[in-house]
Amino acid sequence: MTPERTSGRFVRRSPEDRFHDLGTWTCSTSSVDEAVAGARSTGAVWGATPVAARVRALRAVPDALDEVAARFASLISAEVGKPAWEARAEVQATLRQVDLLLAGAERLLAAEGGGDAPGTAVRAPVGVVAVLAPFPYPAFIPATQVVSALLAGNTVVLKPSSLAPGCGQLLAEVVGRARIPRGAFGMVQGPRDPIGAALLHHAGIDRVVVSGRPSTARALAGIPGGRLVLRASARSTSAVLADAPVERAAFEVALGAFLASGQRCNGTARVCVSEEIAGAFLPALYAVASGLRTVVDVPEERRDEAFLGPLAHEGDLHACIAWLDAVRTAGLPLPVEGGFRLSPRGGNHFAPAVYEASPGGVPGTDGSVLDLVGPVLEVVVVPRDEDAVAGAASATSLSASVFTADRERFEGARRALPQGVVNWNRATVVASGRLPASGPAAWAAPGEGHLDLVRVLSRVQAAMEGPVGAPSEAEFPPGVDWRPSSARSAPGARAAATGGPDSSAERAALVVARGQRARASFSDQS
Repeated sequence: MTPERTSGRFVRRSPEDRFHDLGTWTCSTSSVDEAVAGARSTGAVWGATPVAARVRALRAVPDALDEVAARFASLISAEVGKPAWEARAEVQATLRQVDLLLAGAERLLAAEGGGDAPGTAVRAPVGVVAVLAPFPYPAFIPATQVVSALLAGNTVVLKPSSLAPGCGQLLAEVVGRARIPRGAFGMVQGPRDPIGAALLHHAGIDRVVVSGRPSTARALAGIPGGRLVLRASARSTSAVLADAPVERAAFEVALGAFLASGQRCNGTARVCVSEEIAGAFLPALYAVASGLRTVVDVPEERRDEAFLGPLAHEGDLHACIAWLDAVRTAGLPLPVEGGFRLSPRGGNHFAPAVYEASPGGVPGTDGSVLDLVGPVLEVVVVPRDEDAVAGAASATSLSASVFTADRERFEGARRALPQGVVNWNRATVVASGRLPASGPAAWAAPGEGHLDLVRVLSRVQAAMEGPVGAPSEAEFPPGVDWRPSSARSAPGARAAATGGPDSSAERAALVVARGQRARASFSDQS
């Protein structure tokens, strides 16, 4: 999968140890052309393969992934900084999701009947699909997107995140075990510019799948919507109502805010708390957040007990540091200080931080905490439950959580929230691969979740069915003699031979009757 001709190299340094290089990777725009050409050359063969055969061919993917699970988890930890336990959980989640895709593909891509008239609507591949993968889930997201595209009959070119090139290489090896035509899947390495841009604008690419942040969505605003399958989201929000179960809410909010070091697209960035319960909830939340340890807070031999690893991107570390500086400058309460953690080996270590703000946010900052990537949580105390729900409403977030002991209160809040996922007494990061997970309307793909991506990466073709034999006279519309020339004869001869009408008036009446039957037939089929 490594390009033969190179025009550049990039080094991936460990997010935990700035003195340690994880590897040097080559990249070239020529490799993009080669991968796209290979995908186009095999598109017709793979696209014509029946869905059941595609499923059988791709069953090798979860088997191969299971064989390298430990190695994959180790790479995830090294490249994006997840603690070992969390990296292992991602690999297992990937296995489960790929199995779900394989089990559901035939149902998702099944032909649909045409109603009153004979015909079917079938799902056809869109062509060559480019997958530009993000770093927070370097196994789960690209694996599910690549498998979805292949199941739909497309050929695929994957560009993994340049922060996780080793994970991308291993995933390419795993997919390479599938019994698919040579060239149906390819992988290119490199940063967003120039490699990602080359794929995004390549004339040989029919559809581009991109996952990312609000900044990603804004940067791609000029790309035609029919070409782009965009899944982007700001971080998420929670509402804690006056009757919320305090301990459950504190645990779930902290989990949502600090899992994956706050780098998940559905991680909690803001919690809006009803004033009536703030006195009980806030101390419980602060106690949980203060007890979460980073990898530099635990002895070397007990590293698997850490809850947070380093941030994958150094730029996100600096953004979090600058955000807390603005919080302190504004004089806002910072009950859980967290912040940058020094380590002898350097690294992007940042402990959980929780601050209290007014609904207006943090003075002196550019943007919203929802756009910040990292373990920083904003708390906003509001007078009433309705204000908590209103504060949790976000047009740019994938998910929200509502904490209340009463189902009716939850249902009322759910109806008021625009997010595609609204959890009840569960963290914003809790999701199911079987259920819809639609993000902001402006940024979400037309599909509703991981399974539905198989359908999104296909197109509908309708086909009406007709008989093989010659048309009957009942089908003829008026105005033209539709009979084949072999069946025609001189005027009057046919009437004499068959005993049919001979006068002009009788022939006209017959034409009108035929026309009425034809119109009725067409009406039935429309």
